Amino acid sequence: MKKYIRLKEEIGKKKEMREYLDDDLEFCFCMRGEIIESGMSSATLADGTEIRQHIEFLKTKNYGTVLFLDNMAQTCDFSELEAPYHETMVHIPLIEHNDPRSILILGGGDGAIAREVLKHEKIDQCVMVELDRNIVDLSKKYIPNCARPFLEDDPRLHILYQDCIGYLKDNVIPETFDVVIMDLVDAYDNDYKLSRGALYGEEFYQSIDRALKPEGIVITHIDGLFGFVRNINRSLYGEFLKVFPNTKTLSMYVPIFFMEWLFCVGAKDKSFIWNGFDPEQIQRLEKLSGQTTFYDLNFHKAAFSENFLVRDILAS
Repeated sequence: MKKYIRLKEEIGKKKEMREYLDDDLEFCFCMRGEIIESGMSSATLADGTEIRQHIEFLKTKNYGTVLFLDNMAQTCDFSELEAPYHETMVHIPLIEHNDPRSILILGGGDGAIAREVLKHEKIDQCVMVELDRNIVDLSKKYIPNCARPFLEDDPRLHILYQDCIGYLKDNVIPETFDVVIMDLVDAYDNDYKLSRGALYGEEFYQSIDRALKPEGIVITHIDGLFGFVRNINRSLYGEFLKVFPNTKTLSMYVPIFFMEWLFCVGAKDKSFIWNGFDPEQIQRLEKLSGQTTFYDLNFHKAAFSENFLVRDILAS
């Protein structure tokens, strides 16, 4: 059973999508627009393995241009569709941390995560490790609202084009980063196989733990809450807990994904207290007013409201 079916994919043609959630439910949605870029891209991992992925940009009439990787919608330059994902991934861990200065982004080639990070005045450095340079270059061309930090040359942003597993293993001094943001590809492929499980396993999380300072925080997305991915979500959540037992799950509806999305945010400090605002945190949050699409204090608190569906899916 395929997760997605591409109905049309020629340059200049329209694109429609179908998603299968399980054997009983086919979730069908259409993104109508003109395909303005479509092709294969390749990059090499630290061990010499070549990774290939299909990059596609769809220009729509009302919702800007949408980026697809291996036929999965990633982001777009219409903020009301993409902002709930990127604002959850960035502002929640950066506000929860008491003094975030050094940030590591794993993935994030479209630029939207870096865009949100650099809205925080206290940030001294933001290192982004992206495997595929083509995603960065094409995002600058087609989705400049996301790729804004690449176009503005903010001196705090440093982009490294390499394998994030190799980077964490060979290039990071222990206890370097305050916050690590994992904006990586999904753990599974279109056949719901854990083909990218190495990016969501205990060994990889241990390398992130080593890179974090003692009060560090890490956040990752897991996936949607429905269909085939339920068992995968439970497995990935379990791997995360092995290294970061002080973990909270966040859920947020993400329009570009057309469903409720699940995130895990973990603290290196096992005694860290979540969602406990002090005046300085409130002040930092208020400075973001007018710079975000959805994020504010109510958004932050609502993300921590674990509903019964999340508890049911993640129950062992």
